[in-house]
Amino acid sequence: ESTNSGTRSFRVQSGSNVNLGNELFTILENSSNTALSGFGTTTPWAQLSVNPTSANGSAPAFAIGSSTATNFVVTNAGSVGIGTGNPTSKLDVVDGNVTIRTTTTGTPTLNIIDNGNNVAKIYDTGGASVFGRFELYNQGSTQFEVVSGSDTQSYMTFASGRVGFGTTTPFSNNLLTLASSTNPQLSLSAGAGLPQLTFRNTGTSFYI
Repeated sequence: ESTNSGTRSFRVQSGSNVNLGNELFTILENSSNTALSGFGTTTPWAQLSVNPTSANGSAPAFAIGSSTATNFVVTNAGSVGIGTGNPTSKLDVVDGNVTIRTTTTGTPTLNIIDNGNNVAKIYDTGGASVFGRFELYNQGSTQFEVVSGSDTQSYMTFASGRVGFGTTTPFSNNLLTLASSTNPQLSLSAGAGLPQLTFRNTGTSFYI
């Protein structure tokens, strides 16, 4: 039904289907009497289905905003852009903050998985004095862990037992490797501006 009164320009009643053009726009009624609408398809499977076609060229499947000031876009390749019309990854957010929340304590807020294996996790552990945890994995096993909590509940652990500062190759038989060719490798002080006790190993000489 279509009128020119301004109160109703288009209407589809129950029990009827509508097709406009060759797969341009379709409204179907499913077995539950729910209207399914589709662009670029004659068989929409959601209440709003958009099926990009090659005839659209480089035009995105869905966009909010103009081509020069895009607020939200879904490309034909399935990439999502927020604040950009040309996302360079599956999710690309430009000039804005991203907030990820969970309402279930102990559930990862961010979980990165590669080929079925955990790579990294960030989550709230739910303890009374522990507020956050960051973990890095290698083939499903935790290799690095940082826990933020109270003064007595914050810690950092390494599965290999080896820690390197100033080097990417800590010695395999040392728990801690401090590397510097120009400065002391270790300085001990009771606070800023107070005398320090420094240690330096040049490879041939040791200085305190």
